[in-house]
Amino acid sequence: MKNLISYIEIDWSGVCSDFDLEYGDISPEQTFEIDHALHKINEVLNEFINQNR
Repeated sequence: MKNLISYIEIDWSGVCSDFDLEYGDISPEQTFEIDHALHKINEVLNEFINQNR
């Protein structure tokens, strides 16, 4: 499986700007959840590539 996470970008400064947040600290639990979600998205991207070859 290829690591395609570089295709996924979270614009944290944009989120803070859009919701008028002065700053944006992320908790360890949120970091874990995001890492888990990125892994799942990576799996889906790999499946997409494989099914369209």
